[in-house]
Amino acid sequence: MLVLWRGSAISTVALTSEARPSDMNERGQVVGLLGTSQLVPFLWEEGQTTILAPEAWTSPEPRVNDSGQVVYTSGSPVGPSVWQNGRSTPLNRRLTGSEWDLVSADDINNAGQIIGVARTRTGNRMGVVVLTPVR
Repeated sequence: MLVLWRGSAISTVALTSEARPSDMNERGQVVGLLGTSQLVPFLWEEGQTTILAPEAWTSPEPRVNDSGQVVYTSGSPVGPSVWQNGRSTPLNRRLTGSEWDLVSADDINNAGQIIGVARTRTGNRMGVVVLTPVR
């Protein structure tokens, strides 16, 4: 169970015992992991739970910004992804022409910037990256 406190009102949210909430935004959207042996990322919003990806989650836990964009990292072959407007997009698809592959998507801010870890395709260098959306 999740307890929400908005203003002076306290309410509870019925999530399964297999739910592990990890983040919540100003809109009251909750993200986290569901499952016992295979954990998958989820979004809870207004009484509805949405599984963001059927692939097993790896690490870190999902994060959500105030626009409802969610970042998470699932297992191969998908990897780090962003969920928005009802669909998930693997972030490595957005790194065309780069020598880098994103290994994890760790957080997203309200400007849509994503911080994560990347490594070169040859695997000999690794570093922290900030991805800034092109508008």
